[in-house]
Amino acid sequence: MDTNKALKILSAHRQTLTNKYGIKKIGVYPYADNGAATHDSESGRCCTYNPQIGVAVEYMSDVKPSLFDLGNLLMHMKDILGCDVDLETIGLDGDSRYQQSENYLQDVVYVE
Repeated sequence: MDTNKALKILSAHRQTLTNKYGIKKIGVYPYADNGAATHDSESGRCCTYNPQIGVAVEYMSDVKPSLFDLGNLLMHMKDILGCDVDLETIGLDGDSRYQQSENYLQDVVYVE
């Protein structure tokens, strides 16, 4: 998905995302992995996830989302963007691989 298109869509939905999920900042970043993620199931390997855009969110300081909340946000992002999304949270305990980079915020383009 085109970054500018994603930013326009997120901008149009920003107030709803803030009210519903407690998001302080939201932006997109280049998603480098062009391969589909797979997982093992009882019936064998299954391709279920092929992100086309990376979305980074920072929550308001008083919001501590549960895994259920993050799952709902991911589904909401997929619905409004119309594609699979790699969702990264910024500033939460146990942050993902994206925060491990010294300058991980450098590539995020935030919605204004």
